[in-house]
Amino acid sequence: MGSRLAWLGAPFLAAIVGAMHCGGPAKEGGSGAECFRAEECAAGLVCIDKVCTSDLTSVNFRSDAGMAIDAGAGPAD
Repeated sequence: MGSRLAWLGAPFLAAIVGAMHCGGPAKEGGSGAECFRAEECAAGLVCIDKVCTSDLTSVNFRSDAGMAIDAGAGPAD
């Protein structure tokens, strides 16, 4: 019975150990490091196109990205 229990428990133990290695905080990459989210980049860097960078020139900051809503304006005639 002991060996049967070991065979049944081994996959369960492997799943737990595997899950422990997949999660947790990511190491912070420097400029040019591969990333998937901003938290993976060092302080002062952002993740753009899967690369840690401080260069924001490729980000499209448009002033017309949203419409300003005037609370006093009614529907157009």
